[in-house]
Amino acid sequence: MTTSSISLPPASVKTLGLALCLVSPLLVFAFFLTLPPASDFIDSFWPAAQFPLDPYRVASYLNPPWVALLLYPLTFLSERVAQAIIAFLNLAMTLLLIAKFKGGLRSFLLTISSAPFLSLLINGNIDWLPMIAFLIPANWGLVLLLSKPQVGIMAGLVWFKQSKLSILLVLPASVLLIVSFIIWGWWISNMLHGVLKSGGKAVGPWNISPFPWLIPIGLFLLYQAWKKEDELIAVVATLCLVPYFAFYSLTTFFAMLTARAPRVSIIAWIILWIFFFAFRWIVIYYYL
Repeated sequence: MTTSSISLPPASVKTLGLALCLVSPLLVFAFFLTLPPASDFIDSFWPAAQFPLDPYRVASYLNPPWVALLLYPLTFLSERVAQAIIAFLNLAMTLLLIAKFKGGLRSFLLTISSAPFLSLLINGNIDWLPMIAFLIPANWGLVLLLSKPQVGIMAGLVWFKQSKLSILLVLPASVLLIVSFIIWGWWISNMLHGVLKSGGKAVGPWNISPFPWLIPIGLFLLYQAWKKEDELIAVVATLCLVPYFAFYSLTTFFAMLTARAPRVSIIAWIILWIFFFAFRWIVIYYYL
């Protein structure tokens, strides 16, 4: 795979991060004025954040409980402002992820105009959290991948292979899990109960996972990711192996792809838009 000819210098992640911080008030205000109500944020994350110690009283909340606790400070703001902040975080982390993988201007433009990214902005999900995982040291990145594993949890195997002290890689995530069970009890059963209680509505027609049909391909890609120590291949393997992900969760994969293979990503951009309209028609026709 080739990188974009319009590449950014090595220090671009820090430079871009500073620039995003400087313009963050303007971007948040722009999102506040222009975005429609975000269904995922309003129906799931916002109400769950109101009860961070008991987030699974919200049936459609299907993430680990610490995500609700992390979002709790937003409840001191209005719902509309909080949604705008989430949109800004999704934009900022997407751009920083592209910069991390040496993407250029073409990569930025392809990603922010892509169907998955725009869907992510409109739905207000939390893909910005696992995106941060690729921007920070791997041991803390693994913690953030657990917040939404279907985005790219298999990248943790690549980090495990690259780690000289494997115990230090898994230590923060292990501590987080232990502490979470102390605070929230066996929350995994509560989360699964929420899926069943929703009657599949929460994950129903929005699930585009190819599971279990692509398990053999996913395992092959996982082997290749391990062999080549390639995070992008690990992310693709994750998408083949997990039983659920929504369309907007392709944003992380596509952002990385535009940086690594900008020409291929142009074709992918077109395919994703075609898929988006076809899938939307199917959902409206058969489910709504």
